[in-house]
Amino acid sequence: MTTSARSYAAPLSAVDKLETGPDGRTTAIKDIVATDPYLVGHYPHFTIYPGVFSIETVYQAARAALERDLLESSPDNAGKRVRWAGIHSVHFSAPLLPGDRLTAELTFKPSAADPGLIRVRAVARRADGQTTAKISLDLRVGGEPAAAAETGTEVVLEHADIKRILPHRHPILQVDRVLELVPGKRIVATKAIAGGELCYAGLEADADHAYPVSLLVESLGQAGGLLWLYSARLTGQPLTGTLILGNARDLELTGAAYPGDVLRHVVELDMVKGDNAFMRGETWVGARRIATVGSILAVLRPDSEL
Repeated sequence: MTTSARSYAAPLSAVDKLETGPDGRTTAIKDIVATDPYLVGHYPHFTIYPGVFSIETVYQAARAALERDLLESSPDNAGKRVRWAGIHSVHFSAPLLPGDRLTAELTFKPSAADPGLIRVRAVARRADGQTTAKISLDLRVGGEPAAAAETGTEVVLEHADIKRILPHRHPILQVDRVLELVPGKRIVATKAIAGGELCYAGLEADADHAYPVSLLVESLGQAGGLLWLYSARLTGQPLTGTLILGNARDLELTGAAYPGDVLRHVVELDMVKGDNAFMRGETWVGARRIATVGSILAVLRPDSEL
């Protein structure tokens, strides 16, 4: 089946076709085109489909399949929503470029210990059969995230400074300011969420306006990449290549953010080994922590390897 109009915020339509086989396995197909939202800034010199958008493909496919099954099982389920609960693990092994086709095969496993929690596992491949990602995420049927407040503090790096360090550009650049930076150790960076962003285009007033988790992860990852690249510059360490997200593990979501909120990422750099940086972090909205990630791997790779 083809996907219908969304009732929730998303950075792009990440599923072109959704199929369910006789074995219950769900397959999502997404054709990568250079004109997709956000791709023009990722990166201007060499366009790559953001790894977090593969997460978005799996999420959109899983949500569509689960909401369809809910409705088919009972008309009383029409008002129930499928929401993020967390990301168990993500591993990216090959890039997707404009002209590629992403095919993701999904399986679902309800939790025996936590009713309403569903583990979704997916293997994503491109047209040549190469595995591009393995993704394991958790979704929950029903439940409303709590509201949040916002805070502010002194600015260390402004937006213009960030653009001199990160290769990302509008609209995928997801870090606005840096409030604290201890080279080689820690960064606190913010991202203000505006209601006019592309992910909210066409949404009605009663839609789910929670900021897409894929963009939240991208924002947190960019904060970590900024810490790494800035620290390397201070020490004179030569770093070359394209900055990409290698993998992420143990991301737990405890809330959501909405237009008008400010994401505050706190990322710590655990270790740098060659062209690989290992980090962990948290995301806050005001005094409320909405996400934690146990492990993030950022890597630098030559364009020729992508």
